[in-house]
Amino acid sequence: MIVGLTYDLKTDVEPQGSDPADAYAEFDAPGTVEIIAEAIRAAGHEVVPLGNFRRLLAGPDLRRVDLVFNIAEGIGGRNRESQVPLLLEHHGIPYVGSDALSLGVSLDKVVAKQVFLAEGIPTPRGFVVRDAGELTASPLPFPLIVKPRHEGSSKSLSEKSRVQSLEALRQQADWLIRTYRQPALVEEFIPGTEFTVAVIGNDPPEPLPSISIWTARRSWGIASTPSPASARRASATCARPRSRRRSSRRCGPWRCARIRRSSAATSGGWMSGWTGRGGRTCWRSTPCRRSRPKTCS
Repeated sequence: MIVGLTYDLKTDVEPQGSDPADAYAEFDAPGTVEIIAEAIRAAGHEVVPLGNFRRLLAGPDLRRVDLVFNIAEGIGGRNRESQVPLLLEHHGIPYVGSDALSLGVSLDKVVAKQVFLAEGIPTPRGFVVRDAGELTASPLPFPLIVKPRHEGSSKSLSEKSRVQSLEALRQQADWLIRTYRQPALVEEFIPGTEFTVAVIGNDPPEPLPSISIWTARRSWGIASTPSPASARRASATCARPRSRRRSSRRCGPWRCARIRRSSAATSGGWMSGWTGRGGRTCWRSTPCRRSRPKTCS
């Protein structure tokens, strides 16, 4: 089989002065793309590098590929992750990962929450801030967490994202709106240990065992990425402390499948979540590739 590989490289973009420091955090290094290409070749297939959405628009002959392995992020707006899938669908080229609808719905956290609520799936309480100057009170108790409405890869997140007062909320929301040029989503802050569940297939979707990332430190806090030293000490495990067994049973295959069906996800993906006080489990569901609706039970 001839497999096309679509991707966005960090080396293909030149950050502008007005861009946030993590504007292209989702883009991949050339070495990452080559590792994926080698894995596809090892399975006996030929790999054709296709690049990003703009390169596809420039006119490579997509008819020469049988399938596309898509990890492209796209550039600009809340529908950027849908750009490559839409073009491939237009040309009738099958691809790996979620379709344009699923990616578009799930990158916009507010739309994703509305979909889950319509399906009866609980989601953390939250509200949208478009102008921090209009915040005269918080409708939710503190602490709260402030994040961009349609970003992923933990963009913007730091210890300042968790706010304990109205003044801190105003400051963080104002900085985020100006820096990322989009509304802020404010949600109740739910502490806990993060875990990930991979899901494969469409009908029915098959969830794999959950894993957690452990380091020498208790946690990485709310930083968007771990330090290199912490990352080197990280390890993945399927084991769960006794205190989390009850809540993890509540996050079983039926819940993963229900979340995926509600977001119209296809092909495969992963869902990240965390367990908090009182056995409360919150989900960050990610239809493959990197879409990010959030649910909580």
